[in-house]
Amino acid sequence: MRLFFGGSWPDSNTERTIGQVNYALRWIWVPLSVACLVATLVCWRRQRERLLPALIVTWIVVQGLFPLVPNEGRYRKPFEGLLLAQCLMLCATCMRRHGSAPELQASDSSSLAVKGV
Repeated sequence: MRLFFGGSWPDSNTERTIGQVNYALRWIWVPLSVACLVATLVCWRRQRERLLPALIVTWIVVQGLFPLVPNEGRYRKPFEGLLLAQCLMLCATCMRRHGSAPELQASDSSSLAVKGV
């Protein structure tokens, strides 16, 4: 629990504005992780890149579940970048899915016109 909700020293110095923002943003990582996990499971077959989700799951297992490694907020920092990259990959997957449907219909109609149907 400290891994996701703990303050990440030294960049959570609340005397600075950026430290206050960083300290407040620590609450966003669990809901974003759950949303990203659900979206990844839904889009698993359509997603081309599968190494990044595997890397995120491996990080959670090693860093979050093994009792041998320290769990503090500062060890969450590598995960934040990976999670944001996965969210961008999911957005690209959804945009590709929605953007490819009209192109597919257009190519199907042109192939029918060539065949004389």
